[in-house]
Amino acid sequence: YYDDDTSTCMPYHIICATFDARGNRVYAATKCGKLILYQLDPQFESALFPRYSSSPSTDPDDEDPSQFFVKKFSDVAVIKILPGGGSSAAPIQIVLSRNGQMLLLNGKDGVLRLYDTSALWRESRNSNENTKDGLIHVKPRHSFQDLVSNSKWASCDFSGDGEYVVGGCNNDESGDKYELYFWNTVNGTLIDQLMGPQIQLYSLSWHPTRSFIAVGTSDGMVDIWGPRLDWTNF
Repeated sequence: YYDDDTSTCMPYHIICATFDARGNRVYAATKCGKLILYQLDPQFESALFPRYSSSPSTDPDDEDPSQFFVKKFSDVAVIKILPGGGSSAAPIQIVLSRNGQMLLLNGKDGVLRLYDTSALWRESRNSNENTKDGLIHVKPRHSFQDLVSNSKWASCDFSGDGEYVVGGCNNDESGDKYELYFWNTVNGTLIDQLMGPQIQLYSLSWHPTRSFIAVGTSDGMVDIWGPRLDWTNF
């Protein structure tokens, strides 16, 4: 993260980042509990992938591609997303819903924080009214966590339509079995909880169009979870 005025590096250690669905915005989370919103220059693609030329350009106005990210990849706003900041609750994963309307942050404190991207950009435009301590403060729409064992989330994802969020954790209290938790993104309700075999969960991914979840585990296998049948309907 660079300060355009002084061309110096600011003390924001970025841990994870993601593009939006259209590729013209980037969301980056830092270990000190900040979310940086980046707006890419419209000439991003042409600057990153210049047209091939057999001879180097001699035009002094032509921009050095190596300087592109410093000059064109500028931040729009720095948002405070964690109460009190600090690395103990720093995000370790950032996931954007496929429709680009929601952002999910997986924190080291065992909390999944759900944000509306429209609210983040709206507050960034109204930064003069909502700035405290030089930062914009935005509260999440919902916060999800395991209230019983306070397990840390190894991975998380959105359903294809963005209606649900899944979080996967490794629970020592259940005999080293991994668990999957499902929440509704509209009202924040916990709707289901599934327990896997006695192995560690490394990562998970929700199918883009169907109700299937792929889970990468410590035994070198991929577990595929699908919807359960409600036999009372038969």
